[in-house]
Amino acid sequence: MLTAHVMHTDQETDAFVARLANSGCQLDATATSWLAAFELALPFRLPPHFQSLIARYSFDPFEWRDVAFFGNRGNRDHTDLVVASTQDPLLTRVTRSQGLLRVGRPASGSYDPVCFDMGRRSKVGDAPLVRIDHEEVLIHSRVRVIHTYATSFREFICAEAA
Repeated sequence: MLTAHVMHTDQETDAFVARLANSGCQLDATATSWLAAFELALPFRLPPHFQSLIARYSFDPFEWRDVAFFGNRGNRDHTDLVVASTQDPLLTRVTRSQGLLRVGRPASGSYDPVCFDMGRRSKVGDAPLVRIDHEEVLIHSRVRVIHTYATSFREFICAEAA
């Protein structure tokens, strides 16, 4: 039986998926077989709304509110979340050590990672969605947040629905 919190999370995620579909994004309501292994490799749990999205839907990369998110079809290409979030070893080493999970990049095409800042997660496990300066990571092995898109993924996906 689902708790009220999980049902609410899934309902908000479903409303976001409906907005994505209305904007032309192709999503399929299918469980992902790779998710458990992906989550086990992480040093933290995924934000609840993001976990709800990637666990219950598969999709190609998409843009939403200035962020180009990686896809999750499980096809292991360079735009797939499992591959794209770790394809740059130096970025991955530095960001993961700082509690960041790369989930996309700016829709402008910049190489800057867009990440969940799990070091600043809330009591319910949600985390700010931030853009970090890739040059600061690659040159100085430091993380510098240059933009916060939202204080949580829930805020990010529900902002236009309010």
